Parts: sequence; structure tokens; C-alpha cells
Amino acid sequence: MQGSRMGRYLAQRLVYSLVTLLVVSMVVFVVTRLSGDPVRLMLPIEATQADVEEFRHRLGLDRPLLVQYGDFLWKAMRGDLGESLRFHQPALTVIVERLPATAQLALAAILFALIIAFPAGIISATKQGSLLDHAVRGIALLGQALPAYWVGIMLIIVFAVQLHWLPAAGGGSLKHLVLPGVTLGLWPTARISRVLRSSMLEVLGQDYVRTARGKGLRERSVILAHAMRNALLPVITVIGLSFGLILGGAIITETVFAWPGVGRLLLDAVYQRDYPLVQAIVLFFATIFLIINLVVDLLYAYLDPRIRLG
Repeated sequence: MQGSRMGRYLAQRLVYSLVTLLVVSMVVFVVTRLSGDPVRLMLPIEATQADVEEFRHRLGLDRPLLVQYGDFLWKAMRGDLGESLRFHQPALTVIVERLPATAQLALAAILFALIIAFPAGIISATKQGSLLDHAVRGIALLGQALPAYWVGIMLIIVFAVQLHWLPAAGGGSLKHLVLPGVTLGLWPTARISRVLRSSMLEVLGQDYVRTARGKGLRERSVILAHAMRNALLPVITVIGLSFGLILGGAIITETVFAWPGVGRLLLDAVYQRDYPLVQAIVLFFATIFLIINLVVDLLYAYLDPRIRLG
């Protein structure tokens, strides 16, 4: 019985994800074509109108928009996201070549966020009203307010230009990963710590926590073994959403630090009006985000059966 309910819940989430992906594909397809004509950028300035029309026909851009979208959707369902107009390679191949760099950056950012946010949130909750609590909350609020590009520039000025501790840009080593990883991980760190603090405060006031304390258990055991499981429910959702924020923030962060990842590739593709590559990257990011959300939903339903039973 429980398995069938979980199966229906999974099927429902899959349908929602597919519909969302379809809407994203429609939006990005239309918006990219409203941004300008790539043919004029790709041909020399002395090209005649006949050359322009012939090249546009070769790319299939002279067909009705609905026909172009239908062709794009049919190929996308078979794993063909088109060919990059700039690199003259399959768009998916170009993305895969840049993906390891973005994956490294995203992993560094989320690890930084978790390592800092969990102790900060727990300490802030257990020391409610103290100077340490106010300090953690203030830093978290500041971390959410500061724009990533400003944080990145300040880190470059301090740690690369003045102190010469870390490289200012580029990739290739763990040192190159530190500054962009901290920059990208600062906002999720602040968000996760604030949500964890609020959740911990709510859980610490429950009867079963007071009962555990009344049994003489050590405070560390009460917090880690009894309070954390229920306090993690809203935090899991925030962590899942943080991956989406990290993917979006990677565009700015990779540009500031000249990091050779997919985010910087997307910005270059927009400038070059590389339709197939822009569409492929956006759909690729959207698919990853939806998969992460699906995993988070299933994990949330596993930890709280009331969700899948509702």
C-alpha cells in the first residue's frame, strides 16, 4: 500500500517535471529568436542580401517559427540539441566539454555552504539571544544581501591583488577554485544557516526534546540524535533549491573569475546569438535542476510520509 502511494507520488512529480521542461523549451526557443539575427553576425559585413538569405535558408531560420520549434522539440527528445553556430559541433558535445569545470565549482560552493552553514545554524539556535547568535544572524543577512559579482571582485582585490595568496582568475588547480567557490557558496551558506536556525528553534521547543533532556542525555546527543532529523526537513528543500541558485550564479561567478565552465559559455553564446547552444545550455540546466528537485521531493516524502499520503 505504501509502495503504491509512493509510486503515484513519483509519477505525479515526473509529469510535473516534464511539463515544466516543455514550458522552459518553449520560452527559451522564442526568447532566443527575439534577441536578434545571428546570420548578420556570422557573415562578413560585405555579404550581399542574397548571401544572407541563402545562409539563413541553410540554417533553417527562414521556416515558420512553429515548424522550427517542432523540429527542435523532435530532435531534443532524441538527444539532439542542435549544432553550435560558433563551434560547428553538436551543442551537447560543447556543453559536456565545459561541464567538469562547472561541476567542480558547484561542488566546491555547496561543500563550503554546508560546512559553514550547519555549525552556524546549530550554534545560533542553541545560543539564542546571545552575542554569538546575533553575530551569526548578522553575517547571514549580509551574505544574502551582497551581490555575487561584488563579493568576487572584493575577494580578488584582497586575496589575489594585495595578499597574493590565491590566483585572481582562470582554472587548473585547487587554488583557482577557492575564490570562485567561496563567492558562489556565500548566498546558499547564509540561506541554509538561517533556515536551519529557525527550524532548530521550533524543534527544540517540542515535548520529545524536553523528554530527552529530562532523561539526562547529553545536550550534544539531544541535538544531533533527536532534534536534527525533524529540523532537517525544511533544510533539505533549501539545499535542493540552492543547487538551482548555484547553477544560475555560476554564470556571473565564472565570468568574474574567467572560469572555463558552462555558465561562461552560456554568456558567450548569448553575445554571439548562438541559438542552438543557448537553447541546449538552458535546457541542460533546467533538466539538472528538475532532477535535483525530484530527488529532494522524494527524500522529503521519505522523511515525512504525510506528504505522499496527502
